[in-house]
Amino acid sequence: MTATADLLERLQQWRDTTLEERQAIQGGHWELVAACQARKSEWMRDWPFAPTHLAGEPPEVRALVEEILALERGNYDALTAGLENTRQQLAAIGQSRQHLRQLRRAYGSGRASAWESWS
Repeated sequence: MTATADLLERLQQWRDTTLEERQAIQGGHWELVAACQARKSEWMRDWPFAPTHLAGEPPEVRALVEEILALERGNYDALTAGLENTRQQLAAIGQSRQHLRQLRRAYGSGRASAWESWS
């Protein structure tokens, strides 16, 4: 296998994993997202090509790299939006919790004895 063919195969695997990661993000399957990211992290350790190496590669390699970069940016944006949404939900839950504490202090300062409720 030529170096270009090997590079194309690796990049296609990366693209496929990035697409799988996108579907996992959209579906909220966070364990699969983590698995995809771990797989890509492992590939980065074993990556035999330097980024400067891509400058002399054929157009199909550069096009595939550009596609992967766009997919990665999309995944990043989706994760960022999901994180912000989760933060807003947590803030709303925290505010509701605070309101419940205030209500408990105002109205639930102690339980009345059972005989007091009949009088």
